[in-house]
Amino acid sequence: MVESWNNIPSFQYSNCKQKEVIQSNMAVSMRLMRFGGKKSPYYRIVISDSRSPRDGRFIEQVGTYDPKKDPAEVRFKEEKAIHWLKKGVQPTPTVRQLLIQSGISKKLTENKGE
Repeated sequence: MVESWNNIPSFQYSNCKQKEVIQSNMAVSMRLMRFGGKKSPYYRIVISDSRSPRDGRFIEQVGTYDPKKDPAEVRFKEEKAIHWLKKGVQPTPTVRQLLIQSGISKKLTENKGE
């Protein structure tokens, strides 16, 4: 049995770990940070290092999202959001939808055309 372990190339195991790292190589992301009590969520939209925890350290706050209001209230600091998106920040899928709803993604594409 010991001989069979020696015949297995070591790159097979390290190759799996490298694929995980490649998938999440973006260092900075725009995401939601949860606040509020139990069953009453309130979110801040923040720029943070993708390796930091959801409610952990962040670089800058660019907006808020309150899903409990009817209709849900989304506020962005447009200049800051566009500034970070131009720098290459990757928004999470939820934040991407909020950017589309608020019209910031449209403004960003208009600014790229100039």
